[in-house]
Amino acid sequence: ARFAALRVKDAVVDRLREQFGVRPSVDTDAPDLRLNLLVRKGRATLSVDLGGGSLHRRGWRAMQNEAPLKETLAAAMLLRGGWPKIYGEGGGLLDPMCGSGTLLIEGALMAADVAPGLARNNAAAPSRWLKFDAALWQRLVDEAREREHIGRASLRTVFHGSDADPHAIRAASANAGAAGVADAIAFRTLPVRLLEAPPEASGLAICNPPYDQRLAADDGLYRELGDALQRATPDWRVTILAGDESLARATGLRATKRYAFFNGALECMLLVCEHARTASHNETASSVADGTTRVATPLSEGAQMIA
Repeated sequence: ARFAALRVKDAVVDRLREQFGVRPSVDTDAPDLRLNLLVRKGRATLSVDLGGGSLHRRGWRAMQNEAPLKETLAAAMLLRGGWPKIYGEGGGLLDPMCGSGTLLIEGALMAADVAPGLARNNAAAPSRWLKFDAALWQRLVDEAREREHIGRASLRTVFHGSDADPHAIRAASANAGAAGVADAIAFRTLPVRLLEAPPEASGLAICNPPYDQRLAADDGLYRELGDALQRATPDWRVTILAGDESLARATGLRATKRYAFFNGALECMLLVCEHARTASHNETASSVADGTTRVATPLSEGAQMIA
């Protein structure tokens, strides 16, 4: 990738030298103009980047853990989980494995109506391209700041995060402070098996548990997570980013929707459950005419694969 970038840069500056007699210098940190090169199936596409770099960089991250979740992916998880509607109905947001707090911070900023790019370089124009509409950009920034002022003033303290790692909680607290939502989020150092019920009657429980070998994912951890959510938040909606079908099934939660996601190069599965109070994938319960409850025998491994 670096070699391709150098070739593009050399082509641009050599062409400008041919045309104007001067070879321009290149500022790799704050360039006047960003170019993106995409090579796919023998075809190269060169485009102008008007976003000012990677859009997942919101400008608030002060500390991070070993495998931080990108802010854009966190926002997508929250939207798939229906968080804006849940917040509007008075619900809370819980992350029992919060890590550096990305999901909770994105959820709080979303609830406060804070534009996701507002903290990037103090919302300076993302490009110095001569055709960039700077006046329109400034009007949009002013409107976003006005909405932020109103939204932050009315933000409710319905955000709850916990993690077994005290270093993660320190990072999450620092990030929440940098994002200006520290007062709205309650962080605790707590293993998931000791998860307690939040004060809100309903809400969204959302989580990005470990799912690669580097972070030592295992079925037992996912089973523990599912049990804790069924106990502490039985009537809450649940959204979990799992590594694969086996880990998803280990939670014992029944997903009403599943989405294929990529976290960087890792292919993942996003589970959305209407509520945590559900029967395990391995057993079902039904009421019979006399009012008793019959529990089916566990499915065999082959039957589970078909299901």
